[in-house]
Amino acid sequence: MPSYTPVMTARDTEAKRKRLLKAGRDLLDELSYAEITVSMIAARAQMARGLVFYYFGDKDAFFRHVVRDFLDEQRTRFESNDPAQAPDPVAWLEAEVSIFLDIMAAHPQAMRTLVEQSLTSERLGGITMSDFTTVRIRQAFRLRAGDALLDTALHSWGYHCVDLVLRAQEDGSWNQTGIAAILTAECRAVLEAVQGRSPAAVRAHGSDSPA
Repeated sequence: MPSYTPVMTARDTEAKRKRLLKAGRDLLDELSYAEITVSMIAARAQMARGLVFYYFGDKDAFFRHVVRDFLDEQRTRFESNDPAQAPDPVAWLEAEVSIFLDIMAAHPQAMRTLVEQSLTSERLGGITMSDFTTVRIRQAFRLRAGDALLDTALHSWGYHCVDLVLRAQEDGSWNQTGIAAILTAECRAVLEAVQGRSPAAVRAHGSDSPA
């Protein structure tokens, strides 16, 4: 009798890829990048080790997919904080910082790995998370686009936010309420320094350019 080879459908392929990616996400929250092996990924997904290479090429490529999925999920969380629905830009900023700190609290190991492996600059839809954050702040405070100094300052603030939280988690000084107040005040100070007036004045003026 002729042998029967089951036909792998696109749905089957996608389901297996998702199982592997889910395993990678779970391990990313538990271990450092160096500690995670392809064998661990396969075992967690209860799949053959060779399928990681078959679907993704190698460990580095696999984790870039994992990181993109992770960052996309976090970006969706930020997008739930709609500037148009906030009572004012400062309230929006406080909510945005709160979402960020919730993510850092829930995924400390994953965020540390992203920083250590320089994966925070992965692009989603052609934009990095730093650019995504900068655009949202400009929109919330109704600031003009094309201000290179402002963009650079906000990028620097964003990197500082991650670094401060990771250090606080590592040395035991983590206090989410206190850190939220610090990060919010620092962002407002950046806006005031670069724009030449306070965020409150920007809000009151309702303009896309400095007065």
